[in-house]
Amino acid sequence: MADESTDYKWKFLQQLMIARYTLLQVIIAALITALGTVIAAYIMKCYPCSNHAQHWLHFDHVESADGGYHTNSIVHANISVNNANYVYPSKHAWIEMGPQMSRERFPLEAGFKSYQIGFQALISDPGGSVEEQSSQRVEPINVTSIPTEIRTYNLYPIKTDRNLSSQPKYKVFYSIQ
Repeated sequence: MADESTDYKWKFLQQLMIARYTLLQVIIAALITALGTVIAAYIMKCYPCSNHAQHWLHFDHVESADGGYHTNSIVHANISVNNANYVYPSKHAWIEMGPQMSRERFPLEAGFKSYQIGFQALISDPGGSVEEQSSQRVEPINVTSIPTEIRTYNLYPIKTDRNLSSQPKYKVFYSIQ
């Protein structure tokens, strides 16, 4: 009888230790989840849950920095908004640069206090040479200033050493609605 009683106590103690470790694991998992949620909310800089308006980036056109258009030049643009990427034109690989460029709008993710906007483009001249263009900065737009008028964004040629030229060569025209 003494052996059964000792075995029973030993099994009970083992189960108690397992339950204690399991409870500790549950508490640690809950703390990690809560910490992850707080960090994600901070990184995303979201508003508290409320009614968020849908905002749109309206891509208007590209022209040279001197205000003209390069006849028969074609463009392919990449747009970055808060690390979400969009491609213009969205239905074709290239589009002829100029005032006849089709306008497109892109839905922006809701819940941000501001949008960080950047552009990159490939411009191909009629001879077929392609020049990569990029920006020197990302433009922040606070949601309280939306809707915006047409804005311009300078693009600079990327030199062979991967640095940007000091003079802009093209301008992107866009707005946020």
